[in-house]
Amino acid sequence: MRGKGLLVLAAVVLAVGAFIYLYERKLPTTEEAKASADKVFPDLTRDAVVGLEITNSYGAFTLSREGSHWLLSAPVACPADDGAVGTLLGSLVELKRERTLAPGEVKPADYGLDQPKLAVVVKVSGGRRYTLSVGNETALGGNRAVSLGGPEVILCSGWFTRDLDKGLADWRSRDVVDVFADQVASFTLEAGPDRVHAVRWASSGSSSSRSRISPTGTSCATSSPTSTLCGSRSSWPTAATPPASAWRRRGTR
Repeated sequence: MRGKGLLVLAAVVLAVGAFIYLYERKLPTTEEAKASADKVFPDLTRDAVVGLEITNSYGAFTLSREGSHWLLSAPVACPADDGAVGTLLGSLVELKRERTLAPGEVKPADYGLDQPKLAVVVKVSGGRRYTLSVGNETALGGNRAVSLGGPEVILCSGWFTRDLDKGLADWRSRDVVDVFADQVASFTLEAGPDRVHAVRWASSGSSSSRSRISPTGTSCATSSPTSTLCGSRSSWPTAATPPASAWRRRGTR
């Protein structure tokens, strides 16, 4: 009986030890907890953000996440530049408090927070919203006054405003088509009087492929502009089209 009791006691001790180990392993370290407390958005993560409403010197912009990509819904509806949105999210997630001024110390209006020059509403999954208003720069240090809607004024480094204060050309995607080069069967380019229609074709007995210019059907397209347009993964931008002579392989008619 005594041996059985010791085995039960040992099992209980092991179970408690395992629980404490697994529980504490998930807790942030002292350094991690301090770093999180210093952030303007302590609980914000990139993956949790599903929408942004931006007001800046260029106007108002509304963006929403659709799967792994971002869409711009105002002032126009079109795909958004995922890189620009991702950079802004990284700046907001890592934005740190340099100093927090209590309500009795200053008035928000003294820092331009009564009429903020910049603002962003961050929407996260579950319906929660954060509203960050951005006021004036401080006289020294290059800090910026911000507010989360409460009476306190937060001073933080002003570098993040470069990622927030952008116009439509920077928020909208510059990509027209996002494809792999081997998915392209043909394309037609027109610029003024010039028109080029290139069709992919494979040489007999060869696994490699080339591009043929139509409608003549006798010229092979040079690889330089074709490969530039259809790289390993192509996002076809809107750009000036080279003349037909630039697409024709040298030494052919």
